[in-house]
Amino acid sequence: MKKAPLYHEAHTGNEAKMRELIRLVAYLTEGAPSFGSTKLNKTLCYADFNAYAQLGKPITGMQYQKNTYGPTLRSLIPLLEAMERDNEIHREHDPILQEDRVVTHQVPSLESFDKEELATIVRAVMRIKDMTAGEISDLSHTFPGWRNAEMYETIPYEAVFWAPRELTEAEYRFGLSLADARSR
Repeated sequence: MKKAPLYHEAHTGNEAKMRELIRLVAYLTEGAPSFGSTKLNKTLCYADFNAYAQLGKPITGMQYQKNTYGPTLRSLIPLLEAMERDNEIHREHDPILQEDRVVTHQVPSLESFDKEELATIVRAVMRIKDMTAGEISDLSHTFPGWRNAEMYETIPYEAVFWAPRELTEAEYRFGLSLADARSR
């Protein structure tokens, strides 16, 4: 039986929607203390992966990879550079955090997102905005997608459904029985 491709293997991400998502997160966190690139990456990741789990599709479909401090948007740096060139945002360096904060130049358009996506985005922002970068990095290291990926490997959206612990022998045997029954 041929294995179905993972979401990121079968779909192309929506860069225009990611730009709007970055502007929206920057706008929503404008007054939040210490909201640098670590927290931005985690917010984007949580919004996309939680949307996949709850709505059946991510908000942007962009690819995230395993990095030392947790999942990161694979194309974040070139995307932010393009947004700066297009005068959509600028980055302010925080010498204490040693990170850049994204500042939007325009009020984001909400038309790109449906009601459920907006709720998912707001939940992701609220979950992360008051945490420290270290706390959110530690939390992201509990995500099975990050834990099971190799360094710099793309984290599949399907990872939101992976168990956060090792399977018991009984669970493993049950899974094998399901796979065996499906292949008949």
